[in-house]
Amino acid sequence: MFGWLKRLFGGKSVKSVLDEVLGFFDKVEDVLGVFEELIHEGREMLEKIEGEIREHERQIEELSRTKDEVAAKIERIRKVLGE
Repeated sequence: MFGWLKRLFGGKSVKSVLDEVLGFFDKVEDVLGVFEELIHEGREMLEKIEGEIREHERQIEELSRTKDEVAAKIERIRKVLGE
């Protein structure tokens, strides 16, 4: 009844072919698991980098305010000295 199937799969039994197919899908599932881990780790790294960028932006804003404050004080000193 399944002679054509055996010829199609090189004389292997249906059970053998199914075992190979299931084994293949197990390997695919393992590979997908690795990709899921990599995606998760990548997202964690991205969140960390975004946090560091926000911190650096905050520091830049703070330095800019400090620079403006120092420039204003220098200007006041110049006015006092009459320059």
